[in-house]
Amino acid sequence: MVSSFPDAPVIEVAGLFSGNAGARDETLQILRDSITRSSVFVATGIPGGNDLDRLARTALKFFDLEEAEKLAVATQRSAPESSQRYRGYFSAQPERRFSFAEYYDVGPERRVAYPPLRDAEMFAEPNAWPARQPVEGWKSAIQDYFSILENFSLALFTSLADFIAVPADEIDRRFADGNSTLRLLHYPTRPEGIAFVDEPRLVDGHAAEPPMAIGEHTDGACLSLLWQGEPGLQGRGPDGTWYQVPHVENSVSVHIGDMVATMTGERVPATPHRVLERASERHSIGFFLEPKLVASCAPFGKPTHPENPALDSYAALLLRRFSRYPGYEGKVHSPD
Repeated sequence: MVSSFPDAPVIEVAGLFSGNAGARDETLQILRDSITRSSVFVATGIPGGNDLDRLARTALKFFDLEEAEKLAVATQRSAPESSQRYRGYFSAQPERRFSFAEYYDVGPERRVAYPPLRDAEMFAEPNAWPARQPVEGWKSAIQDYFSILENFSLALFTSLADFIAVPADEIDRRFADGNSTLRLLHYPTRPEGIAFVDEPRLVDGHAAEPPMAIGEHTDGACLSLLWQGEPGLQGRGPDGTWYQVPHVENSVSVHIGDMVATMTGERVPATPHRVLERASERHSIGFFLEPKLVASCAPFGKPTHPENPALDSYAALLLRRFSRYPGYEGKVHSPD
């Protein structure tokens, strides 16, 4: 049988913002210890986050829209005739084997600069808002949620600058007013006959691990701040232990992404995480802290590309990644 999992630590982060040096130092030490031990923690006491659950549940009403309304704001992966390539809706597709989920992506409402690279403009495209709001106040709930987590994630990352040995001013230069993403996620009940990549491994005829709604992975952003409507999320610590992410009111779990690993020369590794499958549907929201499209992704303290700095930009990294994704072949071109 599948064994139980220890809980990831729950940390009250208000001390980082209290103005009290002692409270800040104490909170920072707790954060450092938790990251070192489990790589994942649950943050409570987020500035402006007392209403986070209500904002999240309002935002997730998107999935109550009719299929035609959702497809009207879909990206080309789900609606080939669409003008949207990056921001918008992606439908759950049975042929996918890594997960079975539908999602809707939005970014900042401000204008975003991008470098002179082919296809880079797709990452600066405007948000695709549905013609009809699923409930009154839906759009403003998404914008408020985005603002709260954008401010918190950047402040959190900056507060950890000494711990991960990077200059705080460089974090601000690369990430302030960046091109972060808010992703609404809905995991429908898995259809019969759909097998995933991470099917349970059997030992003596019994499942050694539970079935997954989405398999083990790391996120490409700097920090991932994940809200879950129902439990099921897990993060893996440095020693390989899987930690259950507790379902806590008005909280998000914090996971280190590939961007931190890249910018620290792999000194700080990304946090693998996964989602256990449930007998019923599941909802979650991911906020992904991302830098400016024109910002360098070279390791902190290292020079950028000597001939064309744009080739070290975040837009260039995204282009390399997207050019390999199913559904983008021939539509998105690597800068290399």
